[in-house]
Amino acid sequence: MKKVSKLWLGVVLVLTLALLLVACAAPTPEPAPAPEPAPAPEPAEEYVIKLPHDSPVTHIVSLTVEKFAELCDQYSNGQIKVDIYPAGQLYDSKGSAQAVLMGTTQMAILASGKLGVDPSENLLNAPGLWTRDSYYEICTSPAGKEFLQHLEASGLHGLGVGMNSISQGIFSSIGPINTPDDLVGQKIRIPPAQVPELIVGSLGASPIAIPYAELIPALERGMVDGVFTGWTSGVSKGLDEVLDYAVSSAIFGGSAFTVVVNQAFWESLTPELQDIIENKVWPEVTEWNFAQAEQNEIELTAKAQEAMEDVNRIEGADAMKIWADALKTVPADLLKESDPSAANVVIELTGYGK
Repeated sequence: MKKVSKLWLGVVLVLTLALLLVACAAPTPEPAPAPEPAPAPEPAEEYVIKLPHDSPVTHIVSLTVEKFAELCDQYSNGQIKVDIYPAGQLYDSKGSAQAVLMGTTQMAILASGKLGVDPSENLLNAPGLWTRDSYYEICTSPAGKEFLQHLEASGLHGLGVGMNSISQGIFSSIGPINTPDDLVGQKIRIPPAQVPELIVGSLGASPIAIPYAELIPALERGMVDGVFTGWTSGVSKGLDEVLDYAVSSAIFGGSAFTVVVNQAFWESLTPELQDIIENKVWPEVTEWNFAQAEQNEIELTAKAQEAMEDVNRIEGADAMKIWADALKTVPADLLKESDPSAANVVIELTGYGK
């Protein structure tokens, strides 16, 4: 019996040793290879918008452009950079218009009528059409882009409309200006543009185009009796300190500007960046711009009323009708000259002829 037990014990030991040898001889499995690191994402392409304008750095146009640049950088996470060249550093208005048409610059912000593509631009400053509310609508709704849509045929993408001043005015040295008859025979300085010439001529005055830099000597020599200009622009430049009388209203039109982008550059942007500019940046910019224009109107009107002998801010339906009747041929002619699609936008917004 003892021999059998020893035999079985020996068998067990042999089997155990065999198993141990097999286990030791088995190859150790190699660890799985580490995953390849993901490739670093390529840096997003940066787009640079060169944007010249001819307004001083304190002007509402300059402040609006700075707001635009700030929001482009913010909403695009630095992918859209706007290089600003203010105060005519790069081009004057005419040069800016030519540069954006040629693609030398990517964007332009121009006083209405300065682009020179077609007569439709003049509608933004036309008399007898606009009120505060209709100006707000064309600045802050898709109507502004619709108004500029016809510019695509000229290689431009219209971004929208902004305001320098919600009303225009006439400053004079002669006497109070209560009706158009008070302007008959006066010599009024205008910028070299079609709409101011039509407005001043329709009121019975003589429009005289001279550079703004020559205005004060011209007043001193009696070459002109007064000035037609954007209301807040005129007061901010100190006309209320050298002339005693003024009349102002949106019945004379406002002082608007258009913002355009070179079409080829616009198409080079990704759809996401186009959406950022049109649906995030621009709506916020126009709300800011219009609020600033209104605040300027309030503050600078108060300044003029304190400094001048008489300021007529045309109010009341009867007074408005007197001035509108004197100006009525101007908007009618400008609408006939304009691109039909642009004219229809203006008619719908302003209710002209209804």
